[in-house]
Amino acid sequence: MKIRLGIPISALKPASGGISPEPKPEVIKPFFSTLEAGEGLEACSYEIDTTYYKNNGDEPLKLGDKVYIDSEGAIPLTDPYGFFFAYQKVDKSSGYYAMAAGSNVVTIIGNCPTPLLPFSATTEPAGSAEEACEQADYGLLYKEGEDNVAKSDIIYKSDVRDSGNVADPGTIKKHQVEILLKLKILEELTIRKVVSK
Repeated sequence: MKIRLGIPISALKPASGGISPEPKPEVIKPFFSTLEAGEGLEACSYEIDTTYYKNNGDEPLKLGDKVYIDSEGAIPLTDPYGFFFAYQKVDKSSGYYAMAAGSNVVTIIGNCPTPLLPFSATTEPAGSAEEACEQADYGLLYKEGEDNVAKSDIIYKSDVRDSGNVADPGTIKKHQVEILLKLKILEELTIRKVVSK
């Protein structure tokens, strides 16, 4: 008895003529990371001071990449508990990545929050720029990043990102006072120039 499947044998062969395509070889390239691992975003507070290696060549680190300790890709970076690391991204900002327990495959990846950095400012609330200019007591306040203070910035009393640590409303920052003083000096110079003509 013959059984017919109704499928020609040629349809069962791979389209490439029976030869399976070769897997792409891994291209191991370095990237900068933290040596110390942390729990969650805690890793973002550690110094990026170590070189590890990834298997995706010159591409940015991404989900599914494998991470190694050595440049040959022979020693996987693993931990029996799973862990988070921070790393330097292509644009020089920092991100974090994590791998599951016992694996060197990246399973979580994201951006680290911008660090809170100090800047010199009047720390007592003032009702106006003029009142702030009269204050002589300066201290440190904190905000995200190194850019000048902007209206949308949240200002903190210390480097702890917490809603209970937000600076009191009405505080006039030194950056704004400096701008006001520079504008006043520029105005005086302009007046002197017009008067001298």
